[in-house]
Amino acid sequence: MPLDLYVETPERVRRVHLGLQPLQRYAPEAKTSALGAPGLGVPAPARAAR
Repeated sequence: MPLDLYVETPERVRRVHLGLQPLQRYAPEAKTSALGAPGLGVPAPARAAR
């Protein structure tokens, strides 16, 4: 099991903040989807090479 599952909440919040800083800096036009938005977090299936 990944150790990150057991990281305390303040540390997880700090990590998210550190990850979002470059996004805010280099893509300030990026928008956040609403919770439960259609298609959120659903990757497109990869197609096998023929």
